Amino acid sequence: IGMGGSAAQLDALVGAMEKGSAEVKKAAAEAIGNVLARGEGCPDNVAAALIAVLSSDADVGLRMAAATALGKAKLDPKKAADVQHNLRRIAGSAKTEG
Repeated sequence: IGMGGSAAQLDALVGAMEKGSAEVKKAAAEAIGNVLARGEGCPDNVAAALIAVLSSDADVGLRMAAATALGKAKLDPKKAADVQHNLRRIAGSAKTEG
């Protein structure tokens, strides 16, 4: 799906990333990144789901796939600023916990 899928499959991929097995979650995040790389933008619900993965205690491979997917997304300046703000918040909380 990631290589040939379209934005129409993003909701299904988000669902798989949230509820699948560890392997399915990682594959879904990678597919989301591939779809976003070819698309024109990143829907708010997709960005929120990827950020949620980053802020979770999920497997490091899944978190890396989610971060890569966000990096591939063509975000408008406001959404990019919002994502950066959320990532700084996540990084700040990780520093205080560690």
